[in-house]
Amino acid sequence: MQALKQAQQRVANEKKKQNEKKRKAEKPLPHNLLSPMPKMKARAVHWEHRSFKEQGIDREPTIHIGAVANALERKGIQTDRGNINREIIKNNML
Repeated sequence: MQALKQAQQRVANEKKKQNEKKRKAEKPLPHNLLSPMPKMKARAVHWEHRSFKEQGIDREPTIHIGAVANALERKGIQTDRGNINREIIKNNML
């Protein structure tokens, strides 16, 4: 009889341990671990909608490269649009 009670107690203890492990695994993470970026201090960002000419800036604007050309440029492959922008940047520095 006592052996049966001990076996039942062991089974009950094992179930408790398994339930505790499940509960710990299901426990929600703190909010700061869930957000992809840590909270950043507010930065003043100004977006100017006027062209360089309207602003009185004597520079030629660069052209939009696009996602595909940008990916190629990051891999080190030069593209026509990237070459145009490099030329514009070079001319703007003069």
